[in-house]
Amino acid sequence: MKTIFKYAFVALFAVLSLASCGDDYEYSPANPKNQGGNAMVSASENTYMFLPGETQQISFTVTRVDTTQAGTVNLTSSSEYFPVQAVSFAAGEKSKTVTVTGTMPVGKSEDVTISVADSDAFLYGTKELHFAVSVYRKLSGVITSSLFRNPFACSIIDLTNGDFMITDAYEAGYDLKFHVDFTTNLVTAKPQMVMVYSEDYGRLQLNTTSADGLIHGHYDPETLTVSLEEVQFALPDINSSFQGAYTEYYTFDTDPNAQ
Repeated sequence: MKTIFKYAFVALFAVLSLASCGDDYEYSPANPKNQGGNAMVSASENTYMFLPGETQQISFTVTRVDTTQAGTVNLTSSSEYFPVQAVSFAAGEKSKTVTVTGTMPVGKSEDVTISVADSDAFLYGTKELHFAVSVYRKLSGVITSSLFRNPFACSIIDLTNGDFMITDAYEAGYDLKFHVDFTTNLVTAKPQMVMVYSEDYGRLQLNTTSADGLIHGHYDPETLTVSLEEVQFALPDINSSFQGAYTEYYTFDTDPNAQ
């Protein structure tokens, strides 16, 4: 047993000796002063929704770390509709607000990425920004409501995927949103405030008593009319509501499902 142990120890020593005879490598640590480029970007808003005819502009800020010399920061864009150019800085100038004007077509939505070019990007700052940009169709229609004697015109924004918003529906400052499933022609809407009923009674809310908490209705493709049914008019500011259930009608002037 002692003999076996002795030879095993000798073999182990030989292996260790051979390993120690290998090439020695010297590793150079990374330069702690390497911070990449000199610029980073920031934005206070990342979602933009435009209507047809509106000027499409998105804004962001380009900031430099070292401002001792004049310089240029190169940018890139992922979108053909929002091209960007290099930003020039004077000596001592730290940041600039950049506004990019776009040409996105109506009915299109896109995630637009604006980036600092790799050669100019500061290693420890934000290199790229993501903007959700949409250009919605603007439709028109008529509201026929139990609250008013006569029907009246309205503007309807196509939010895509069956979602619609009537801007200033019953009163300025109060929009009405609903969803149309054009496969089943079923309509749903969440309870929502639609107007100030009076100074004494406060705001008026379209409400429901349905089990799922949604207002339900139908879409008639022949008349292009959305109906919200079994609607209750609530006055949440005074914890009250009107008696009975009502049906509200919203008629499109043109086919909302047309592509």
